[in-house]
Amino acid sequence: MENVHFHEVGAVDSIVDIISVAVCLDNLHISNVIIPFLQEGSGTIRCQHGILPIPVPATTNIVQKYNIPLQITSTQGEFVTPTGAAITAAIRSSEQLPKQFCIRRIGLGNGKRNYDRPNILRAMLIESASNKTAEETAYDSDVIYKLETNIDDCTGEMMGYVLDCLMQAGAKDVHFFLFI
Repeated sequence: MENVHFHEVGAVDSIVDIISVAVCLDNLHISNVIIPFLQEGSGTIRCQHGILPIPVPATTNIVQKYNIPLQITSTQGEFVTPTGAAITAAIRSSEQLPKQFCIRRIGLGNGKRNYDRPNILRAMLIESASNKTAEETAYDSDVIYKLETNIDDCTGEMMGYVLDCLMQAGAKDVHFFLFI
């Protein structure tokens, strides 16, 4: 045990990656992370331990232990780092996407290396599709818009009718003042 040492795992970029993922998941209140599989390149890579086959041994051990499916591509290079595999193992709660879902937000991250394909990580914030009405969906929103206006030459009866129409259309609150 005295001879065990970690080179690249303790690098600043790995620590930043781990903390960033934890903060994002916490801030977005993510409770379920779906990762069907990881795409990995092929060939070899030079690191502090010499030239290693891709996937590197640390990545191979992690995906084996946590039963994470890999899809090996013909692209020469490393797509799944040991840090990425470890994060996947820690946060992955499912590999099966719902049959129908709505995409609420999309995040993209670009890698620094150039390959024969885009070097992009895409994350999507999804919700299972449901039969909610537009009114129910509006009430689930975290965003509230406040609209204010001054209206001239309008009767109280007309304003009452507008109030009813706005409430039926999904407004959370409507009120008006008549100045005589």
